[in-house]
Amino acid sequence: MADGFPFTLFDFCDLCLVNEVSYNKDMATIDNYLDRYFEPVTTVFTPEVAQKIISLEPDPEVAARITELGEKASAGTLSADEFDEYEWYVDAGDFISLFKAKARRYLASHASQE
Repeated sequence: MADGFPFTLFDFCDLCLVNEVSYNKDMATIDNYLDRYFEPVTTVFTPEVAQKIISLEPDPEVAARITELGEKASAGTLSADEFDEYEWYVDAGDFISLFKAKARRYLASHASQE
């Protein structure tokens, strides 16, 4: 894999899905692993970069599509292609949330050092 990573985030998510990982102790372990796995990224954080990461939001068109897919998922009417698309958005959201949490921790730890 590029950059020395043994697999992509999507490979990791597929592994979780294949093994039917539920959100419990297993998921907490996976979250902890991803948090530690991507810790080196925080070495390039500055307060400005961290703030930009925290403020990331999907554009209105993407947000509307996610809402539409979410409503269809709740109603049980997603097609197979829509399920794959929605799953991708959920996985991407988890990844973005991880980086936002890292950015918040960075800002909190650097605010106490000033």
